[in-house]
Amino acid sequence: MRYAFITLSLSTVVVLSCLTCVWAPRALAQEDGKDSSAAGGPDLEALCDDLELEFSDWEDRDEDSIFWILGTFETRFSEARAADQKRIVAAVKKILSFRPTAENNRVQTAAVQSLTKMGKQGRKTLQAALKKLRPPAKVAEDDPRVVDYLKQKAALIRAIGTFADTKTLKILFEALDADESEIINAAAKALGCFHETPLSQRKPIVERLIKRYVSLAPVGQKTGRKAWEQGRRHGRKVSDERFHEISTAMNRALVKLTGQDIYHTKTWQIWWQAHKKDRKWERQVTGESGRCPLGHGEDED
Repeated sequence: MRYAFITLSLSTVVVLSCLTCVWAPRALAQEDGKDSSAAGGPDLEALCDDLELEFSDWEDRDEDSIFWILGTFETRFSEARAADQKRIVAAVKKILSFRPTAENNRVQTAAVQSLTKMGKQGRKTLQAALKKLRPPAKVAEDDPRVVDYLKQKAALIRAIGTFADTKTLKILFEALDADESEIINAAAKALGCFHETPLSQRKPIVERLIKRYVSLAPVGQKTGRKAWEQGRRHGRKVSDERFHEISTAMNRALVKLTGQDIYHTKTWQIWWQAHKKDRKWERQVTGESGRCPLGHGEDED
């Protein structure tokens, strides 16, 4: 009888210990009213591990799984704990470490878009990825590797612009001075994202855009489509073709930032000289969308 009592007591201790193991972590996680899943604990950590597994065989990756994981990161990031946020950003950043290729474009574009939803950490990661991105060496300009590189660089620039952070203006201005039309367009779209910032912050952006826009305009020719057609008849130069490629993005950015209904480089220049000291710019255009494009899947001009 005594042995039976001792056995029963030991069994009770074991059961209580097991219950403690199961419920104690959940009780701790629910402290202050926060559930572990709501805090982004084990679930998000497991997703980071799953993403790492996809990296182990990048050539045979499951893109649908990656897209689902990235979508979950986007929606759960703001509620995740600081440690989990750090792991998420690091995991997404690794996707951008692979060389830009046509095969990698969809996944890397999704990673860039996800980082735009991750606040300051996302912005810094995008900036770091842009700084680290290098053009392929010793290849022709029309080489597919150059095309993939420019596409990735343009996506990063547009994504950085969505934050409308003045700390990124140096990066965006440098992109605006690039030679490639893809990068100039990306910079113009990114700078257009500053349309809701105070006028004092918009003025130097508008000045820089107009100056660059005028510098690209064909000398002694009309602008826009007519310049392109005229160039075809008289031996179009590369600069003329580039102006035709960037004029729409430049105009849209300037219209968005100023609210003016202007579509000619010289007119923009005259308007700026007359209104650069204004304390307020009256809007003279209607129907212009205030949406700032992320540059992921949008229609290109």
